[in-house]
Amino acid sequence: TLRHVEFGILPEVPSGLIPAQDVERQLEQEARQRSESTRLAFSAVDRWWEYYRQVHRRFEKRVVKLLAQTENRVFLPVTSFLAPIRGGRHLRTPFHAARFVSLIAVEKVSYMRAKQEDAELSLWHTFPVIFAKRTASVEEHALLLCSFLLGFCLDAYVCLGVSADGFSHAWVITRDSLPKGGHQVTFWESLTGEHYPMDSDQVAKRYKIVHCAFNHQSFHALACVDERLGKIHFDFEDHTVWHPLSSEVSRLPFLKLYESATTGHQGATVLSDGGADLPLRMLPAHEHLVEVHEVETSIESNLIQAIAAHRQAVRGADTVWDTGMGYVLGTALASFEFERTVGRGYGEDLFAQMLRSLCGNSETVQILPVQFNHLRCSAYLPHILQSPMGRSIVEAGQSGHRVALALRCQVVFYPEAVCGVWLVV
Repeated sequence: TLRHVEFGILPEVPSGLIPAQDVERQLEQEARQRSESTRLAFSAVDRWWEYYRQVHRRFEKRVVKLLAQTENRVFLPVTSFLAPIRGGRHLRTPFHAARFVSLIAVEKVSYMRAKQEDAELSLWHTFPVIFAKRTASVEEHALLLCSFLLGFCLDAYVCLGVSADGFSHAWVITRDSLPKGGHQVTFWESLTGEHYPMDSDQVAKRYKIVHCAFNHQSFHALACVDERLGKIHFDFEDHTVWHPLSSEVSRLPFLKLYESATTGHQGATVLSDGGADLPLRMLPAHEHLVEVHEVETSIESNLIQAIAAHRQAVRGADTVWDTGMGYVLGTALASFEFERTVGRGYGEDLFAQMLRSLCGNSETVQILPVQFNHLRCSAYLPHILQSPMGRSIVEAGQSGHRVALALRCQVVFYPEAVCGVWLVV
């Protein structure tokens, strides 16, 4: 069914605000740039595929997908379908994100036999369309989960291959660099929300073959003949095992589906980390949760202003806020509250992995968690400054050193107006 929709603006925009020729010129320029980016990407993909298929006769039959269609029938490199996505306060940890993705209904039609001609037929919807449909294919589940994990600063990739039962399949892996080289790999099943280390028996029971892996920055196809999971590793830097696509394809700006988030707290300097905010809606039945998130945002905004004013008065310096680190700190807060509730925390190893991915070897991270049982924001900063470590963090900034602060708040409401407020700086 073809539907024609026209939109208008009421009241009408005053004439002469923006000359029509300027608008047309801008649109033509963007169209030319998008067309040139598409030409460059397709040319690189064609050269890469022609070389790859000639390496071995079996490679042409592998589930190696370089391009996919959007719901608008636009072909794009598969790397364009991913971006570091933040789910805001609704998804506080990677585990919550995996649970959320697993609850989206699966389109059974996406279960196809592992044949190259079938893999070419699939169409990948963008995330807003997936949320509107409330269903997703197997591949779309993996794309969504991988993007959320990237948003948590994990080294995540979508894998395309064959499941243990012989069907084409998509899943997600995350890598954590080991001190002596190599990587510790975790498999994430986006249909169930479960995750396993690579040496787990569950991996062998669920997955049989991997043919390619990619994220928003890189694409790698298996370059060795033996494609069994037990015979390969995921060190993509080893080009005897993995054949990379030129990274220039993933860097073409006009082929991005999701814009990077550039906004931050009012009056604050924000470090741009390429993340994209994906607003998730809470349905009316959960309005009380929306109110909680508004309270958390208000507390953070007030405390950020108070800390910035304190630093300006004490050190005469502006404050740089790292929103990426602040988002990651939400995982720690969720673990703290869970530990206070049931007596044990969770996700310590994953949180450490996120910090290693986010921070360089020469960077030092200091974290101070604080808990309150009231909502009086004016009392928070004085309490933090009473702690030697808290004052050290808030007033940090030595000559020649780059310092960025991060802040995250979590509020938990209980009956009879009892609440718990977690802050981490």
